[in-house]
Amino acid sequence: MRRIEYLLTQVRASTENDGPNAQAIGDAEFMQHFNDAQDRLQSVLVGEYSKHFTKEGFIALVAGQDEYDLPTDMLLNTLVSSVERTTNSNPGTDDYFPLDRIDLVERHVGTGYLIRNKKIIVSPVPTGNYTNGLRINYIYKIPTLDIRRGEVSAINDGTSLTITGHTATEALLADYVSAVDFDGIQQIVAIKNKGFTNGTGVMLTDTSLTGLSLGDFVILGKNSSSHSMLEDICERYLVEYVSLRIFHRDSSSDKIFQSDVMQAIETDIMNLYATMSMDIDLPPVTNLEYL
Repeated sequence: MRRIEYLLTQVRASTENDGPNAQAIGDAEFMQHFNDAQDRLQSVLVGEYSKHFTKEGFIALVAGQDEYDLPTDMLLNTLVSSVERTTNSNPGTDDYFPLDRIDLVERHVGTGYLIRNKKIIVSPVPTGNYTNGLRINYIYKIPTLDIRRGEVSAINDGTSLTITGHTATEALLADYVSAVDFDGIQQIVAIKNKGFTNGTGVMLTDTSLTGLSLGDFVILGKNSSSHSMLEDICERYLVEYVSLRIFHRDSSSDKIFQSDVMQAIETDIMNLYATMSMDIDLPPVTNLEYL
């Protein structure tokens, strides 16, 4: 999908909020609508085709500890597809065994896992340290969208980074920022903003910056990207959704037509995901000599 700036420019033009009218509605409002559109569409798709939003993650197990933080990008902090555990310090793909969900009363007597207060609790309590002790498959939340706020020009790992092309008010409003490459691929997320100096563009942080490179782009948000992770066909939906919100805001008569367009696009998207979800059938064998 195209970078969010291009979608923003397209919506501004289609809703006549560009040129002399560009300041009538700020970028922040447009970005909120884009993220609302993305959230709504993902929630609809997850209800029918959750496997397209499932990813694998690992959690290190520590001796004597049974509670662990869930992945920060987990949708609703509860949508776990499967949990597997290993007692191998250097596990291979087949060294994991599945865990079943258990009740709170079984926490200290059963074998399995439970999710409570955004944490996963495992039983029995680990007796050793295992780097990739838990393997979980979960439904993830698509990164929020934001425009590029500046480019990384200097890095002091765990201390600070310097951002060029920045705007002070934008950086100061964010407790966390993320960094992406030219194509919007996340390089680091959840970079803590502990202070930003407008004159120098220096942002203080105690977050490890391993993986960050000069020339990467800084965007606002704890788990953000400059490009939507949805399929390309969903771009039309985002554009039309935001346009509809703007037309509603302006009480425009175009909102009825725009609503009909959105419904048609949503149907197209659902049909595409339905096709993507179908198992591929192998062609029948007609040459019996092959057998």
